[in-house]
Amino acid sequence: MKVRRALAIGLVLMAAHIPSAVAQPARPDASSVADAPYELGGALGEDLERADDAQQAMEQYMKSAAEGNAESMNRIGVLYAQGIGVPQDYVAALAWYERAATRGSCSALENIATMYFYGFGVPQSYAQAARVLQIAVRGGGADAQNKLGTLYDRGLGVERDDVRAFKLFWQAAEQGSAPAMANLGRMYVDARGTARDDFRGYSLILAALQAGIPAGMEDVANRKLAAAASRLDARQIARAKTMATAIAAAFRAAE
Repeated sequence: MKVRRALAIGLVLMAAHIPSAVAQPARPDASSVADAPYELGGALGEDLERADDAQQAMEQYMKSAAEGNAESMNRIGVLYAQGIGVPQDYVAALAWYERAATRGSCSALENIATMYFYGFGVPQSYAQAARVLQIAVRGGGADAQNKLGTLYDRGLGVERDDVRAFKLFWQAAEQGSAPAMANLGRMYVDARGTARDDFRGYSLILAALQAGIPAGMEDVANRKLAAAASRLDARQIARAKTMATAIAAAFRAAE
């Protein structure tokens, strides 16, 4: 893909250093949905804000699902999980996700992992979320890579592994995932899974912010951006901004 190559070139220009061992942080509080690394996938768009739109969408998805379309099955699950056009029902959501996953939907696998991460309709289990994501990443999806990287980053459901987290963030960022770019930049700034490189960290975090990341990530991203800037001189910051703008432009071109 042309845009993926453009993003890859930008990332290659900031090639990774040899990973290094680091200290382990305290286990994070995952009680806040806004601050956690997961969101339900299968974005449905702004057209479903009205009940009649949601009902029409459900009818269309049901028809397509009956024909075996896995992504329609996944989207039905999202409607049930979010209570859009139907009463919220996590059991029904999970059933639709599982049907979609058996037909090859990586998005559905990510949504199943989300349910286990939070305990939505199932016993809460970081370990089960990680196991599902291990399957999802085999499909090479950027979202799955970023989410699994976050579990390794935080040591949730798996033994913390900064090097593996770094590699997963890299793989997802190379495909154009803005959250993964922010996570990768944070790893550079904090010298986790790689040697510290404030130039690369600043460039990636700024590119992610320009491309757009979930609101729950913005505070940490801005704090890490400031930390990197405090160790760079004006010329380095100017170069990093130029690099960030080029990466963000390539990202937006993919939309």
